[in-house]
Amino acid sequence: MVIAINNSDSQSSKENGKDIGNIILNHEFLDDLHLWRPNGCHAFVVPAGSGYRNGLTMAVVTKRTIWWQGLEQDITSRVSAGSSYTVSACVGASGTFQGSVKVFATIKLVYQNSEMKFISIGKKYVSKESWEMLEGSFSLSTVPNEVIFYLEGPPPGTQLLIKSVVILRSSSTASDESKQEMEKAPMITTNNYFDSQSSKEDEKDTGNIILNHDFSYGLYLWNPNCCEAFVVPAGYHKGLAAAIVTNRKECWHGLEQDITSKVSEGSTYTVSACVEASGTSQGSVEVLATLKLVHENSQMKFIFIGKKSVSNECWEMLEGSFSLSTMPDQVIFFLEGPPAGTDLLIKSVVISCPSSSACDDADFGVNIITNTSLNYGTNGWFPLGNCTMSVQTGSPLMMPPMARDSLGAHEPLSGRYILVTNRTQNWMGPAQMITEKVKLYLTYQVSAWVKIIQASGPQSVNVALGVDSQWVNGGQVEISNDIWLEIGGSFRIEKQAAKIRQRDVILKFSGLDSGNLLGTIVRIRTLQNSFPFGSAIRRPNMDNEGFNDFFVKNFNWAVFGNELKRYWTEAQQGNFNYKDADELLNFCTQNNIQVRGLLTRYKGKFKHYDVINEMMHGSFYLDRLGKDNCVNMFTTAHQLDPSAFLFVNDYHVEDGSDSWSSPEKYIEYIHHLQEHGALIGGIGIHGHIDSPAVCSALDKLGLPIWFTEVDVSSDNEYVRADDLEVILREAYAHPAVEGIMLWRFWELFLNRPNSHLVNAKGDLNETGRRYLALKHEWLSHAHGHIDEQSQFSFRGFHGSYEVEVTTVSNKITKKFVVDKGDDTLVISVDI
Repeated sequence: MVIAINNSDSQSSKENGKDIGNIILNHEFLDDLHLWRPNGCHAFVVPAGSGYRNGLTMAVVTKRTIWWQGLEQDITSRVSAGSSYTVSACVGASGTFQGSVKVFATIKLVYQNSEMKFISIGKKYVSKESWEMLEGSFSLSTVPNEVIFYLEGPPPGTQLLIKSVVILRSSSTASDESKQEMEKAPMITTNNYFDSQSSKEDEKDTGNIILNHDFSYGLYLWNPNCCEAFVVPAGYHKGLAAAIVTNRKECWHGLEQDITSKVSEGSTYTVSACVEASGTSQGSVEVLATLKLVHENSQMKFIFIGKKSVSNECWEMLEGSFSLSTMPDQVIFFLEGPPAGTDLLIKSVVISCPSSSACDDADFGVNIITNTSLNYGTNGWFPLGNCTMSVQTGSPLMMPPMARDSLGAHEPLSGRYILVTNRTQNWMGPAQMITEKVKLYLTYQVSAWVKIIQASGPQSVNVALGVDSQWVNGGQVEISNDIWLEIGGSFRIEKQAAKIRQRDVILKFSGLDSGNLLGTIVRIRTLQNSFPFGSAIRRPNMDNEGFNDFFVKNFNWAVFGNELKRYWTEAQQGNFNYKDADELLNFCTQNNIQVRGLLTRYKGKFKHYDVINEMMHGSFYLDRLGKDNCVNMFTTAHQLDPSAFLFVNDYHVEDGSDSWSSPEKYIEYIHHLQEHGALIGGIGIHGHIDSPAVCSALDKLGLPIWFTEVDVSSDNEYVRADDLEVILREAYAHPAVEGIMLWRFWELFLNRPNSHLVNAKGDLNETGRRYLALKHEWLSHAHGHIDEQSQFSFRGFHGSYEVEVTTVSNKITKKFVVDKGDDTLVISVDI
């Protein structure tokens, strides 16, 4: 007999279903996660006897990065129209939160047109130490294509624990007449239904933690505080949908929303609310934005966010900010303030976390280190300095104590570790780039197993973070030979790592009716980053349409591989052939690609010339023409094309692996040329990389630098991707680097094996995907409302942009350019 657990629920679950009528199958997780699905997160079952939470069987939902991620089960075939159901779920939570958090039970309804609606069943506050019973009920007037039950709600990073779920059919006694009435009734009522999936998607796009922020779904999730409220649709009040708060007997009566599950300790939030007042005999009144904090002992504290004077005549934007030093049991946002009897009008509310595109984007409780289990070798890691890394086995399988206390139940570790050898300096060791993963003002915990061997006595082991030129301590431990010990600590970054190649921008708008300015939405996107990313190309490449398409879309500079070298243009002495070079130049010109090359024929057409190439490694011209010849080369080149930048170019400068071309010797040689009159406009370093750490070399060179022939080689495309990412990040972040040229990218046209981004069939490999991801990361996007001064401000990378301005009646698109500069760029936009 074969029992296929994957194809049907276990016998015990069937018996349970018969005995108690539970429509949830595998309700106690005795068959692991069979029939349950994690929604955008990760889940596993801790078996009975594990010692965690009194040794009970439970599901642990982890790696949650958004509050609505949880565990779900499809119950479509087990519910019916007109029946009522009661829900009870035994739930808990684990993580770094203080006090208690909320868990929600929700039903998701999926219709034939893929439209989604959500029914809120119930909620329960849970703490770290206890199990709570979440209870609620629901009924369906009709049954859609899918009915999915799920549990959600704790803040990102908090683990959701589920011991059991029971849904019972409580009644189905409705008469045929009442059933017909139910079917005639509208499906959506703001008391029972959550906002549509499009609203959830909008929340993720904008980073707004206020749900139903523009009252598209009536007053759902909003509560009038000791007063009354209703929503008027678009076209009623000045053409705009708005919430009207009325019958206010005190100035503090207003409209509120619980945001407990969507805020976190230590983060800073900005608030903007479009508000107005009605029914006031005064010239203007004040509207206030306030936070109410409710603590475990029911003690309440109020935080003032901001205020704005408003009148009957126009909408005003109330703005402010707040942060929480500790996390209370409840955080409630509300708007209040006008005198008793005055109606408060609210058009929209936005609360966002400016340190990231969305507050939910912060990795609370989630490991920000890539490949921490070393399942993929050393992918994601690189050696700091000229040490050697390898993956070995034999490290502890259980989580280090500090991490275990914070994260709770966790799968066993892999037992793999990084062995670092050939260390010649105390700062050498394994490293990983985390620049884009760290959020400002958040506290990060560090926990790792470490061991030393072949030491003469106890040694100090440190965790350090390099932030620009400063070092931040993340933990320290003293350890003796051959003993695994936990190194633990924490850090918080309060200043953003320097991001060069960006500029503050103010868009000043004109041509709009001042009464509509505050309701106008601005969206900005980068069309192209102006930083030079290029590649070497050859004439035969142009016969491959796939090559041409990828090159034009993803590069803005080019250098010809051989077509301008003497043995190509003058294969026979006195017979010149520039056909291939001309065709390449025409191709680049037609596609707005800048070019680096060699003189004479192409005066005014090339931005850069490599006047001296690889002179540190050869003496051909020096032996024949004398030591002054190199200076004469620069003089002649400048005379032939005064508009071009003239470069020296050499290899192995960046990695310090060649005594002939160390950074010190290269600079000494350049200074010698300059002292004798050479007009050097830039320094070229090839970038045929074997070791990905190059910052120390860049610091020593000083002058404007171009990487002219970058490639990294590995038969493992993930290792190659990691190495290329390190090089591109270090080069892009260094203020002296002004351009990066790859030395080929297509597998069919390589000089160096296993250095391609695109394979022979035209498919991206991991290295290519990583390159495009970085290019996308270095684009700027912004959106928001025009302020009282008819302005919109943002900080963006240098490049070309498009701004889309949406008013009540129109949509306008304009283009502009953000060029280099230290001062704020002010751009006038006439709409």
